[in-house]
Amino acid sequence: MGFRDIRSFNLAMLAKQGWRMLTDQGFLLYRCFKAKYFPHCTFLEAVDHPHSSYVWKSLLAAQPILKKGCCWRMVMGSSIRVLSDKWLPCHPTNKILVPPNEVEEDWHVSELINWTTFQWNHDLIDSIFHRFDAEAIYRIPLSRRCVPDVLVWLHNKNGQYLVKSGFHTTRLLLKETNRVGEGSVLMSSSKVWAKIWKLQIPNKIKECGVAQDVWAGCSHRSLQKSTTDQGNVMQLFEHLIQQLSVDAIEIFLVQSWLIWNQRNMVPHGAKLQEPGRLNERANSLLSWQPPEGTLYKLNFEAAVFTDMAASSVGVIIWNYNGQVMAALLSKGPTVLDSEEAEILACLQAMEFAIDAGFSELVVEGDNINVMCSIFSDRTDWSQLGNIYDDICWLAGRLRHMEFQSIRRSANGVADSLARYAKHISEDIITTKNGCIWLEDSPPPALEALYLDSISIAN
Repeated sequence: MGFRDIRSFNLAMLAKQGWRMLTDQGFLLYRCFKAKYFPHCTFLEAVDHPHSSYVWKSLLAAQPILKKGCCWRMVMGSSIRVLSDKWLPCHPTNKILVPPNEVEEDWHVSELINWTTFQWNHDLIDSIFHRFDAEAIYRIPLSRRCVPDVLVWLHNKNGQYLVKSGFHTTRLLLKETNRVGEGSVLMSSSKVWAKIWKLQIPNKIKECGVAQDVWAGCSHRSLQKSTTDQGNVMQLFEHLIQQLSVDAIEIFLVQSWLIWNQRNMVPHGAKLQEPGRLNERANSLLSWQPPEGTLYKLNFEAAVFTDMAASSVGVIIWNYNGQVMAALLSKGPTVLDSEEAEILACLQAMEFAIDAGFSELVVEGDNINVMCSIFSDRTDWSQLGNIYDDICWLAGRLRHMEFQSIRRSANGVADSLARYAKHISEDIITTKNGCIWLEDSPPPALEALYLDSISIAN
């Protein structure tokens, strides 16, 4: 069948069943084996018994794979032992590297948290841990919800075990055991752009009555008059490039995506939107637009300063007239990637808006992956999943809440605020609240505010 290593594949398949016993306590196999073989511990701590079954022995053969690839996603820390468990993501061995002296083995992570402020206990951590370990602890964002800690799979972005990643982990583990080969495996990352360029617009869209109504209401007359007799998408795109301006092409791409997205959502119960609404949505994606009625619009942005090992957050809240109601500029610690920076910025923006008294919000961000993950119905098991859950929990406390994705060019004010943090003294904006403006335009973003006011007028 073309398997490169049948032994590694079999172990990876067994690890899949072990993963189910770690994450699904209602699993019948888990309940049977739990009662018989590991009644007082987890599957990761279970050991073999002299007269155990062949099935149990087979599952234990895959236990080292899960031990190597699993890590705790820390929320409350009551289930995680400080020294013996893996709970530090993006840290060598995912454990404390320099164990402190005179510390009990069963010490739990929850004891490192100041539960009055829901912050790490810096005085305690700095006094007993090595600086390298302390910095890894501080990089873990804390939640305000009382939910249990969960195990996640490190080698898959969504935190769930996959046989494919388990196969690579197994081969790596066997190499380390046999002392052959290298000590690390480069995990292939998804090539987003390769997938984007392979997308094909369905031919049915040319005959879709809703699509025709959308194009008829489009602000660019040139799009209404464009021909539809091209043989494929590439020919159509070449024709549009020759005939249309850059603005019109951008409108075409956004409208195509909106029509395609609605066409996919309607069979699953979504409501068919009016063509005029899709045109308004396309304009809002390309340029900033004020909210409607009594709603307030919140725009947020994050910036990462690798040379300073820091990040920052910019938040702006507007009313229906485009007037600034509140703004925030804050600086934070270093982050792993742009997704972590954006999701932490969204969380801080939501907390700021709620503290300022806003209860009807339209939240806009320019990272489409983050925004789609926020309003997705799927459970996120990744290391950042608890942050996504925190945002949804905060959204449930408001009377009205919408999340939207926009272009970066339509998020200029929040971006200006976030980037300006690089030029401000640390002691000014590293406080809990940072710099706050209420019903006043923030000076670092005056130019961006002026440009947005022009787009509103037009």
